[in-house]
Amino acid sequence: MELGEIEAASLRLVPQLLNVAVELVEGSLVGVAVARPGERVSGGEIKAALALEMPSSYIPAEWHLRGAMPLGSAGKVDHTAVSKWVTDQRTAATWGAIYDEMYFADGLQVDDGCEEPTMDWAAYTDSFTGKMHERATIAEWVDETAKEVLAFKPRRVVEMGCGKGMILFKVASQPHVAQYIAADLSKQALGHVERTWASEFAAASLGPAGLAKLRTEARDASNFDGFGGGFDAVVCNGVSMYFPSASYLLDVLAGAVECLADGGVMHLGDVISLPARPLLVLRTARHMTHSFSELQSEETRGELLDAAKDRCYEPNFFYELHARGLLPSVAAVEVQLKRGSIMSEFSRYRYNVLLHVGPPVEPRPLVEVPSSAAASAHELAAAFASAAATAPGAALGSFGLDNGRLTADEALVSGGCDAEAAAVEVGVGPHGGVCPEEVRVALEEALPAHHAVVTWARNGARSQLDAYAVPRASLRAGLRAVELSAAAALSAEALAAPFDAERATNAVKTADAKKQGNYLSEALLNELKEKWSGGDAGTKKAAVMALVVSFLGVSSDGVLPGDTFAQHGGNSFLAMSIVASLREVFGACVSVFVVLTEPFADIASLVVASTDSRPGSPSGDGSSQWVVKRRCSRGRKQLPLLEMRLEAPSPSFVFFPMAGGSPEQFAPLFVALARVTPRATCYFVQPPGRGAREGEPHAATIEQYTLPIVDAIAEHLPQMRHGPCVFVGDSWGSVAALLVAQALHAREGFCPCHVVVSGNESLEATSRYNGLGAYDDTPIGQLSDSALEAFLRASGAEPSSITPAVIGALRADCQLYEDFTLDEATAKPLPCGGTVLLGRQDGVTARADLIGWADAFEEDELHLQRVPDSSHHIFAEQPELIAATLEKLVGGPERQLRAVNMSVAQQFKLDLAQRSPTTQATEAKKIDSSFSLLGPPCAFVAKGVAFEQLQAYRTGNFLYRSGSAHGSKGELGALAAQAQAYPVGL
Repeated sequence: MELGEIEAASLRLVPQLLNVAVELVEGSLVGVAVARPGERVSGGEIKAALALEMPSSYIPAEWHLRGAMPLGSAGKVDHTAVSKWVTDQRTAATWGAIYDEMYFADGLQVDDGCEEPTMDWAAYTDSFTGKMHERATIAEWVDETAKEVLAFKPRRVVEMGCGKGMILFKVASQPHVAQYIAADLSKQALGHVERTWASEFAAASLGPAGLAKLRTEARDASNFDGFGGGFDAVVCNGVSMYFPSASYLLDVLAGAVECLADGGVMHLGDVISLPARPLLVLRTARHMTHSFSELQSEETRGELLDAAKDRCYEPNFFYELHARGLLPSVAAVEVQLKRGSIMSEFSRYRYNVLLHVGPPVEPRPLVEVPSSAAASAHELAAAFASAAATAPGAALGSFGLDNGRLTADEALVSGGCDAEAAAVEVGVGPHGGVCPEEVRVALEEALPAHHAVVTWARNGARSQLDAYAVPRASLRAGLRAVELSAAAALSAEALAAPFDAERATNAVKTADAKKQGNYLSEALLNELKEKWSGGDAGTKKAAVMALVVSFLGVSSDGVLPGDTFAQHGGNSFLAMSIVASLREVFGACVSVFVVLTEPFADIASLVVASTDSRPGSPSGDGSSQWVVKRRCSRGRKQLPLLEMRLEAPSPSFVFFPMAGGSPEQFAPLFVALARVTPRATCYFVQPPGRGAREGEPHAATIEQYTLPIVDAIAEHLPQMRHGPCVFVGDSWGSVAALLVAQALHAREGFCPCHVVVSGNESLEATSRYNGLGAYDDTPIGQLSDSALEAFLRASGAEPSSITPAVIGALRADCQLYEDFTLDEATAKPLPCGGTVLLGRQDGVTARADLIGWADAFEEDELHLQRVPDSSHHIFAEQPELIAATLEKLVGGPERQLRAVNMSVAQQFKLDLAQRSPTTQATEAKKIDSSFSLLGPPCAFVAKGVAFEQLQAYRTGNFLYRSGSAHGSKGELGALAAQAQAYPVGL
C-alpha cells in the first residue's frame, strides 16, 4: 500500500481533517494531520477510523496534529519538510524529559540561603565557572526581560518555554495583564509554577481576572494550536539554544506572529550570536579547561567548537526572513543586545529579537552620527542629541563602535594576548570599547522621546556594535529604518538565492539526535544484517548486542553481557526505538519490558529465540502470554519439588497493570526489586491490545480479562506456594488483582499473603463510578480520545508514552472498570492483609474512597502509605521506595527463611499427582517422615503447647497457611495464652 493511499483513506474516513501527510520516519510510519477550522480530532480517533478498513501494519502508530501543513512551490505538501518537522518534534520531546530531571536534580538547585519561590533558577549554571549563577546576575536578567515585555503594556500574553516561571511571575502578576498562557515541555516545571502561583500571590492584587488569569500547557514551543489570536505579547526566552533546527525556530516565529494582534510583539530572548560563538566557546575553555598556549592550536579550537552543544543563530537571519516575506504581518524586526549592567555570558554573547506586528510602514529617514564623536557613552549621547535637534523625526545611527564586553575575547581568540575577562564583571575592561548598556542608558537619558537600539555591527565585525535612536512617536517606522540599515549586508543576489534556514545556524552534535536513532549509519545496519543472515547463534547474538548498545552511544566493548539497559542510561523511549529497530533489521519480536529489564546477553538470546521459534509458537520473551514470568536472580535452575520445598522459601509477586498499561509500567520497579529480593520471582499480567500483544483484540468483558489470568497463575501455583506471595495492582489493576485472588481462592484454595493496591478507589466506590472513576463521571462511551489523552496527562503520563494504542487500551480497560458491580461474591473479603499506596501528588484518585478497601480483607489492619514526590504513576516515579515496601511485606531475607506459603499434606500430594508415576513413587515415600519438617514453621508458639494442638491449628487455619504475618483475628495469640513466647524454626 502506498503512503498516498493511507493519506486518502484518512481524509475520507475522518471528515474533520483538512490535510494529512504520512511519512516513513526512521523506520516507522508517522501521520501528520491538520484539522479543519473549528474542528478537533485526536490521533487515536484517526487510527480507530483507519482500523475499519486497513491492516494495523499500515496504520501509523504515531500521529501529530499541527495548525498548517508545509507546502511546496506548487501548493502540494512538502514531504521532506514534514519528515524534518516530525524529527524535530521528537527531539523537542527528548529535551522535555531531560529538563524534567534537570529542573529538580540534586546539585542544580538554588542554595544561597534566600527563600524566594518566584526566583528559582534550578539548572542555570554558569559556563565560565560550572557553578550556579549568582542571584544578582539572574535577578537582573529576569528583571530586564520582564521590563522589555511590560514596556508595551500587554493584556493577553503567551509564554513558550516558561520553565519554573521567573519571567511569568513578574509579568502575569501585573493587574493590567488579564490572561497569561504558560507552556513548557516539563510537566514538573509547570507543576511548580501552578503551586507557586497559588501560594505566593493574592487574587485581590492581580486585577479583575485574579488567579484564574494563568493557564498552563504541557507542549513544545512551536505548538500554538488552540490558543487563538488577539494576543498582545508572545514571549520565548532562553530556549532557542535547545531548538533542534533553524526550521523549528521558523515554526515558532510563524506560530507566534499568527497569535498576535496588530500592535502585538513577539519577544524572542537570549538568542546566542553565531558570529560570536567562537568567542564564547574559547573563553569558556580558557576559564575551565585549557591554557592560552593550548588554545592556539587550530585542531584544538575545531574540537572545542564541534563539541559545543548550544545552537546559535546569525542575527541577519531575522532580517532575511522579513525581507523574503516569511514573516507576514510583521511591520518591523528589532534586534537588541541583551540589556543589563552586569557582564556575564547572558549579556556578552546573546541578543533579543522583537517582531512588531502591524501593517507595513514607510521607514523614517536615517541620519548617521559619526562614531569619532564617541569617546564615551555620554559623549556619543550628546552627539545624538545634537543630530536630533537638526533632523527632528529622523532615525539616528552610529556604526562600528568597539563592544567593550567582547574586546578581551577578541584579543584572546585572535591570539594577540591572554586577555583576561572575569566570569562576571561590571564596566569596560582594559581592552577598551564602550559598554552597550551604558550607551543605551545614555541615549535614553539624552533623548527621552526616543527609543534606543544597541545591536550587532552591520559591518559584520563580531566584537563591534551599532547604536540607534528612533522617535517613539513613530516607533515602527523608525525601527524599520534601523532594520534596513542593519540588513544592508543582505544583497539582492543573496535574497534571490534559494532559501536555506539551516545556513543561519551551527551544526549541533547532541544526545537527542542519538536517541532518535539517526546515528545508526547505513554501513552499520548493513554490517549487522550481514552478520545476522550468515552467522551462527553466537554471531547473531553479537549483532543484536551491537545494535542495542549503539542506541546508548557506546560500543559493544563498553558493556558487559550482564549489564542492563538502565545501567547505561536507557529509558522507555529508547527501548521502544530499539524494539522497532530489532523488528526492522532482524525481523525479531521482543517486548519493551524485556529491553528495559533483562541483561544485554539475555536480550540477545531472546531475540535469537524469537526468530528461531516455529510459526505460531510463542516467542522466547513470552510476548503472547497473559502472564510473563521473570526471576529477579537470573540463571537459577529449577529444583525438584521436594528439594525446592526444603530449600529456603522464595517470595513471589504478581503485578496487575493500570488501565491501558502493560508490564513495561513495572520495569523500573522490577530492576529495584531485584536488588532487595534477589530470590523473588515476579509474574507480570500482560493484557492483549497493547505492548507486546498490540495486535490482539482487547478483552471485552471482565471474565475475558480475569479468567485467563487465573488459568495462567494456576500453572505457577506449585512454585508460588513455596513462599510468601504478594499481589500488586495499580488503578484498574487493583480491581483485577482482587477479582483474580478471589477466583484463585475459590477454585484452587490459594490466596496471596498480602494484596497491595494503588491509584484506585475501593471496590464499593468502583461499583458506583464510570470509566474514569472519581476524575470524570462521564460514561466512557461518551468520552473522546482527546478527553482520555487529557486524563493521561493529568495523571502524570509522559507525553511520548501517549500513543493511539495506549488510548485504545485505556478505553477498553476503563469500560471494564465501568462494568464492574459489587455483588455478594466480589464483596467477600480475602483472608489476607492489604496495603493501599497513594502518590502525594495524585490528582485523579479520590482519597475519601480509599478507606473502603478495609472491607476487602479479613485482617483487622489496613495499611495506607503515602508515597512522597509522586503522582498517579508511583511505580515509575518511586521504584526504590515501592521495592522496599514490598520487601518488608515478604519479610526480608530473615523472614524468607521462616515464613512459607504452601498447603498442608493433602496439597503436597495433589502437587505430586501432577508428576510422573516414578517421581510420585519415589517422593511419596518421603511424605510421612518429611512433612512435619515441610509444614510451615510458626513464627512463635508458647512453651507447653502440645505439638498436636499446633498441627491442628496449622491444618485448620488457612490464613496462617497463606503466610500472613498477623495470624487470624488473634487466634494465634489465643493459642499462645499467657505463656512466654519463644522462636521455633526448622
